[in-house]
Amino acid sequence: METLMELLQDRGRFIDEITAGNNIKKKIESLLLICLIAFAVYGFIMGMSNSFLQSLSSMIKLPLLYLATTGICFPTFFIFYSLFGSKTTLSKSLAYMLTAICVMSVIMLAFAPVTLFFLLTSKNYTFFKLLNVLFFSVSGIVGVSFFYKMIVSVDSRQDARKPDSEADPGADASKTAPNVPASGHGARNKILFFWLILYAFVGTQLAWTLRPFFGSPEMQFELVRKLGGNFYVDIVKSIARMFN
Repeated sequence: METLMELLQDRGRFIDEITAGNNIKKKIESLLLICLIAFAVYGFIMGMSNSFLQSLSSMIKLPLLYLATTGICFPTFFIFYSLFGSKTTLSKSLAYMLTAICVMSVIMLAFAPVTLFFLLTSKNYTFFKLLNVLFFSVSGIVGVSFFYKMIVSVDSRQDARKPDSEADPGADASKTAPNVPASGHGARNKILFFWLILYAFVGTQLAWTLRPFFGSPEMQFELVRKLGGNFYVDIVKSIARMFN
């Protein structure tokens, strides 16, 4: 609960403590617990559109979706960011990333009562599905924006504390070691931007692979559907069905 209140009311201090290396292990454990509980609660409500079994399935698959996406993409982020000059440790990088995922999970938890309300008062499954996609999009945009600003801010402060000779070693290093990639704040910002796009694509593809999360009321319960189709095409078709 203490970690949750810090995230809601004093994120700046929480991030500063991570940067300072204070209780990193405890913070990672607390962040993971919050993510698991928040996503599980939302997943259970979301799955109620089909059956109790779907609720249990979604309660497990939704936390798995976010944590698996993070596990797949984290090595890419850490290796490339370190390659281009970042001195952030593995544990700190993981804590930063879990902080952003935790922000997403808390936003989804905030949407949970609204999702339950429309589930109980509306019988339009297509509308319910698109509403959930909207909530996921909002939480994702907020979480990604938060992560980007957090990493850029931490990175800037770390570069500011370096001696002038170390702040951007790429300029001097390129004269003597042309095979070493030029490092610096600007290069890491570009890497971060493209990594966030990669994270989004991996997440949507994994979500499509693990579907269903909702489950149409007319369909029998399925743990995982056969591969086929595309997430984006399915959303376009759902929008067309709702307006037709």
